Amino acid sequence: MSSEYAPATVDAAQLEEIKQLEQQLGKIIVAVEPAAEYASLTRDELKAIRTAEEKLGLVMVAYNH
Repeated sequence: MSSEYAPATVDAAQLEEIKQLEQQLGKIIVAVEPAAEYASLTRDELKAIRTAEEKLGLVMVAYNH
């Protein structure tokens, strides 16, 4: 798991829905949320990231620091 994510805080209704999904899928589900704020990008910055994603075959997420 990436260090940019933290376990999500969920309420009782959300937890119940996650548990139902786990039962349905037979998988363990971990809810996470970004630990940092997503960055606002200019068109040029977004283009640079998309170009790098294509070149590297990865998906990238930009955060403010």
